[in-house]
Order: sequence, then structure tokens, then C-alpha cells
Amino acid sequence: MSGLRKRPRMDGEHVVECVAAPRAGDLPGGQRRRRCSVRPLAERDICIGCAACAAVCPADAIGVGFREELGKYGATVDEAACSHCGLCVQVCPMLNPTRPADAVAAARMHLSHAADPDIRFRSASGGSVSQLLLSLLRSKAIDGALLVRQGGDAPLLPEYFVARSEAEVVGAMGSLYAPVRLTSLYESVAAAGPQERLALVSLPCTVYGIRRQLATRRGRQRLGKIAVIIGLFCGRTPNIHATRYMLGRLKVEPSAVRRMNYRSEGWPGSIRASLSDGTVVETPYKSPNGMKTLLSSNVFLPKACYFCNDPFACAADIAAGDAWLPRLASNREGCSIVLGHTDLGRELLDAHRDALCPSELSMTEFLSAHGRLAHSKGPGYQHRAWLYTRWHVALRPLMGGRPARISPMVLLREALYMPVFLAMHRARLSSRYRRLPFFLLRLLKVAARVWR
Repeated sequence: MSGLRKRPRMDGEHVVECVAAPRAGDLPGGQRRRRCSVRPLAERDICIGCAACAAVCPADAIGVGFREELGKYGATVDEAACSHCGLCVQVCPMLNPTRPADAVAAARMHLSHAADPDIRFRSASGGSVSQLLLSLLRSKAIDGALLVRQGGDAPLLPEYFVARSEAEVVGAMGSLYAPVRLTSLYESVAAAGPQERLALVSLPCTVYGIRRQLATRRGRQRLGKIAVIIGLFCGRTPNIHATRYMLGRLKVEPSAVRRMNYRSEGWPGSIRASLSDGTVVETPYKSPNGMKTLLSSNVFLPKACYFCNDPFACAADIAAGDAWLPRLASNREGCSIVLGHTDLGRELLDAHRDALCPSELSMTEFLSAHGRLAHSKGPGYQHRAWLYTRWHVALRPLMGGRPARISPMVLLREALYMPVFLAMHRARLSSRYRRLPFFLLRLLKVAARVWR
């Protein structure tokens, strides 16, 4: 715990090997950084909108805003102002070299849930992250937590804030399967007190961008208030059109929604829309209107998520996600799989064992819960990226080269499905959700399961 009471060094000591910063001036493929920017990625919509590039750009040539046609946030690069320094490329999570299998094998792994039964029931995935944050606040290890909540003017589009009390942490419990305004993260850190120690909870892409910034002197000066990073397992984050389509099927006007909670009241829980008139409309999380068909449809899958290979927040100190284990299928209270990626993360998990109720978990069980995701984001990603850069030569030095080992079956599967996904993306099907028949989503879901 002493590592948090003093502001920790966020250098190589707390950076896992798979996200070590490149040498100054060097980039993937051997290109000099002065010749590179994230513009090729942004122009092809391979941008998750994490705002890391905008945060490090010394020329203020990069802006991040909401793109209605895509239903998500994205970056734009002003070529006239760009100095081609390459800093944006070094922090971009879409260019990450993470190896999910290696990172998980090196992590401390266990099954966990919140000791408080109310926190466990009301949170997503057993409440391990919420309980850990509460324990950190009570022990004065942190002064606040950077969490996501729905904004006032746009309740369907969440934003970051600093939760400094237990009530604020409890109020932010649950999951939000919607694009987040990530510029609010940097605004919240800047507004925090100079001596405050903050915990960050975020998705793997955002975690990677923050970690790469913290590996630099300038990044530590700007983001050094972040004392511990907690990542959330992520297979995808659908664009906002998915939520709008779901609300339409539930006969709810998006403008009438005051708050959305995509995981609540037990495990796996229900999706609940709290309306301005006080009524609540809900649908089961695993129903066709929820994650079973609609929210997991590739129609609403951002292109960046399709080309992401870090599902387990390899750059975080601690990562947590659902325990989709066969032996827990009837459990309605929820459990988490928790990974301690760094020495700091493992130290915190040891110090707060009483709050998390940990138990041993084998690699075999982990793969039974998340093996499909690990395969899709590991070998699947390598083959997808290699195939995609056959046609987009400008992206070759950025997205990597030929897979170390080519699997004919994986290559065939990706080659057959990629044109379908790219055609859907080019046609902007998600932005035309009002005219999209639900049977088409079901058909595409079946096709995705067959090929993937």
C-alpha cells in the first residue's frame, strides 16, 4: 500500500512488457515517426475515439468529436497543422502490440465477488470493481475514482467524472454499453487537485492510451494523479444507434430517457431505461433485444472494435470481467474473473482480500469462460489486420505485418466474413436503424456465429 500513499512512479516498473514504449523516433515497421500520424486510421474509421492522440498532439492538430453517421466519437487530423512528430502513433490503442494469451498467462488470476451482498447484487459481474474502489477510498489509498456516468444534456452518451465519496461510487455502478466522451477524462484529471490520487476504471483501449502516455515524462506530468488503473474486459462497445434501436423496440423515445443501466439487479441482470416521468422500462440482458442479438450485432460494431486485439486490459494494473463459467450458469448474484497484471495490482488485491472474497481459478476455467474472445482478439486479429492491409497499403507499417503463424482455417473464415462486415460499414446500416428489420439482425447474428 505504500506505493499508493506516495505518488507512484508510472514508468517501466508498472508497465507490462507487451505495451513497453518504443524507442524515441521508432515506429512499427521501422518507419521514422516524423513521417507518421494517425490520419490514415482516422480516415478509414479505425478510431475508437479515446482522445489519446489529441491529448499528446503538440500542434493541436487533432480533434475528437461525435460523428452522428457512425454513432460514436472519432478523431480528425488537420493535415496543415500536423507536424508529423509521430506522438499520436505511439499512444494510439489501435496500433497496440498486445498479446492477450501471454498477458493472461503472466497475470495472477482468481474468481472474485464483492463481500457486500447489496453491492454484489446491484453491480455488474459480482461487483468486484465497485467493492475494490470503496475499499480503496475507505483506506485512504486514493482520494477519488475516475468513473463514467451519463451526462446531463445527452444522457445516452456517458462522460467521465471524479467520484470522491462512497455514494458517488455506488451511483456509478453498472455497465454502460455506449460510446463515452473520452475528452472528459482528461478534463477531469486536469480539474483534480495537484496532490489527489485517483483510480481510473476504463476499457482496454483507453487504458492502453493512458499507459503509453504515462510511459513518457510529459505524460506523467499531466496524468500523474492516476495512481492505479483498473481495466474492464471488453469484446466490443456498440455504437449509440444500437441503444436507439433497442429503445425503439421497447416503445421508448430516446429523448425521454433520464438514465440507462445496461446491467443491474443480479447477474447477468437486465437492461433498464429510467424515464423522465419516473417509469422504468427493462428487458433481460440476454434477451434478443439485449446482448443476445441486438447489442452484439455486427451491424452496430465500430470498425475500431473489429480491429482491436486487447480484450483483457493487458496494460492495466488490475483487470476484471464476467465469469462466464458453466458451473456458475445458475448463479444470479454474479462473480468476476480478476487479473492482477502488475506488481502494484497484485499488491492491491492482496491488501483488499477481505473485500473481494477471492478463490483460485485455473487457466482451463479461464479459457472455458473467455477462450472464444481470446482467440478472436489473438489469432483472429492477426489474420484480419494482415488481410485488411493487403488492400490498404498505407496502413501496413502501422497495423503490423504477416502473422507469425498462418492458420488456413482462421484465414478462410476471416476472408469470408470481412467483406460482409466492411460492406455493412460502408453502407452505414447502423445509422439507418429506423428502417432496419429485426429479422435481418437475427440472420446476420446466425451468419456471424457460423463463421466466427
